[in-house]
Parts: sequence; C-alpha cells; structure tokens
Amino acid sequence: MSQVSARLFAPLLSLFAGIVYVLVVILFALGETVFQERTGGGPGLLFLSIGLVSGVLMVVGAALMFSKDTSRLRSGSVLVLVFTLIGALFTAFGLMVGFVMGMIGSIMGLVSKPRKKPARTAAAPPEDSQPFF
Repeated sequence: MSQVSARLFAPLLSLFAGIVYVLVVILFALGETVFQERTGGGPGLLFLSIGLVSGVLMVVGAALMFSKDTSRLRSGSVLVLVFTLIGALFTAFGLMVGFVMGMIGSIMGLVSKPRKKPARTAAAPPEDSQPFF
C-alpha cells in the first residue's frame, strides 16, 4: 500500500470506528429504555456515557489524524488507540467491527512514516553569464 493511501486510510478507519462506537451506544440506550420498562434494570447511565465519550473522542482523534503534521497524526492515533481499548469494555467491543477498525486505523497511523519534502536544489546560473570583474 502506498504511503499516501495509508495516511488517508488510517484516519478513515478510525473515524468509522468512532462512529460505530457512538451508534452502538445509541442502540444500547434504546435497548436500555425498553429493557428498564420490562425488568427495571440495565447497564446504567454511567456505562453508556463512558462509551459515548469514548466514541466521540475517537472521532476527535480521527480528525487530528487527517492533519499533515506528523505530531498531530501521532497524537490522534494514540487518542484513538486508548479510547478504542477503554470504550471496548462499555460498547461490547463496538460490536467487534468498531474495535477492529479502531485498532487497525490507530496502529496504521502510528507506524506511518512522515512525508518527505523534496529537497530544494539551487538554480544553476545560466551558461552565458559573465563574471563581474
């Protein structure tokens, strides 16, 4: 895979993973309302809020990964990696799809190499130039 596509693919995977985590929390919240009406129990608001915060911070990390700055790419990758692991406990591993996308995207962002800027060469003087003496 070329370096350009890897630098674009990693943030996209991380972004989709964060969106999946948020959607899973929304589905759990909807299930929670139905479940509470029947039995009066459920995972609780704390678990849902931790999962939601994890998903939102994964989206923020993915937005950082879209930057051309290498330090922002690394920071976003670490943010996505950490909150993929934390949120996995509260979103049933993002129904596994979000977990796998978050892990792959963050690791790809961490191992990607910075873009090398082409070296600027000094312009050669024209051949017909005369010395100034």
